Amino acid sequence: MIGRKKSWIKGLSLAFAVFFSIYPSVTTYAAITPTTSPSHSSAAQSADQIAAQESFLSQNDILYFNPCTSGSSSTPTATSTAASATGGATTPGSGGSCGEEGYGSGKRDSQANKQQIYSFFKGKGLSDNAISGIMGNMEIESAFMPDAVNPGGCTGIVQWCGGRNTAMRNYAAETGKDWNCLGTQLEFIWNEVSQTGESSVMTPLNGATSPSDAATIWANMYERMKPSEIAGRAPAAEKLFQEFNGSPATSLGSSSGSSASSTSGCPSSSGASSTTGSTALGKIPEANCQATQTEMQQLLNSGKILFDKNTLIQQDVDHCSTGPISCGTGNSQGGANPNTLRGLEATATNSGANSITLWNINSGHPCDEYDHPRGLASDIKQVDGVDCSSDTEQCKKAFDYLIANKDQLGVSYLIWDGSYCQQMAATHSFVTCQSDHNDHIHTSWNPAS
Repeated sequence: MIGRKKSWIKGLSLAFAVFFSIYPSVTTYAAITPTTSPSHSSAAQSADQIAAQESFLSQNDILYFNPCTSGSSSTPTATSTAASATGGATTPGSGGSCGEEGYGSGKRDSQANKQQIYSFFKGKGLSDNAISGIMGNMEIESAFMPDAVNPGGCTGIVQWCGGRNTAMRNYAAETGKDWNCLGTQLEFIWNEVSQTGESSVMTPLNGATSPSDAATIWANMYERMKPSEIAGRAPAAEKLFQEFNGSPATSLGSSSGSSASSTSGCPSSSGASSTTGSTALGKIPEANCQATQTEMQQLLNSGKILFDKNTLIQQDVDHCSTGPISCGTGNSQGGANPNTLRGLEATATNSGANSITLWNINSGHPCDEYDHPRGLASDIKQVDGVDCSSDTEQCKKAFDYLIANKDQLGVSYLIWDGSYCQQMAATHSFVTCQSDHNDHIHTSWNPAS
């Protein structure tokens, strides 16, 4: 789903109302930052803020169909008539000059369409992980039917809505092509991710280390739906990877989901809900001190990780522990939980950044009642040598990666500042924005079990 499901007038008025209710000021976000819980596991929100967030989400809530409810009102239906965008007559089901892909054919999961999509993105240089992630989303959105239209008027293989739907049709008209054609829609997707603000998805997508990882990144950053609507996309991506590569994707750090789960993301016959297991995160160590200390040294040697306060941060790494950790500021030895080190190492390795510079873990930070003195927080000061001031493009790489892989990495919450942070906070309750975090990205981590 992409865009709005309301009418233009209603949607526009709601958008203004939501914008001003969600983003009244930085003070609003500071006010909802946890101040009493040491773990900072969630941010308290007022009833008005929660209502505003729900309103925002409802305007983007167009899941094209539920693969678990065939025949329901949410099941995909292709357009019933074949009217070419260029004015030419076509035969329903024939797809005109577009091949096997629509014009009322209602042909779901067309093998020809899947092959065309795979070949298109392969020709653009994308990895099999990235392609499978994109296609896993398309399977859930439209069953690979370019002429699919949902009851809200959202159209095409990725279900463009509102302004993006209009932009897709305008692009087709300007290039003299038929918007119903799969090739035209693929070209428009590429135009979006290479020439517009949608290009922000490409760095994390290119860094995806598994089909599941890529599917989640594409869902969160390109499709943008409720978290509850992501189900089924990761397993669909894994299935498609195997279909085009002949074997399942493998990646260090991955684990399989429940044997009771179905690959479609639907409940199994036993009634158990589908789960996808941990998203593979690429080259990261296990969450134990020996592995994370070894990996940290390798990343330091390669320049992927840099220490702003070299002696103090090294002290925390050296005193890694899964047990109680004391504040390292002063005469104490400090320390870090291995999950903190693991998450930082994953970010440095897999986010697409050339380097990240750490400012604090424990030692050197004030001995407050929160997460730094327990070795369960980190501050990223720079990405690729650029300071993480508000909305810095380089630092978005790390920020986006941490958001996309929150559960797998054990991220408890994130704090940054700026309009991009506010955009992310509108749909991610674990993200907060504070003016005193306008020069670094704070991450709190769940402890390693």
